[in-house]
Amino acid sequence: WKWKADSKPGPRHKLETEK
Repeated sequence: WKWKADSKPGPRHKLETEK
């Protein structure tokens, strides 16, 4: 999985993308 670097890196976002 890869999180959007453009968006603010947060635990909530990470968990959502990691799903």
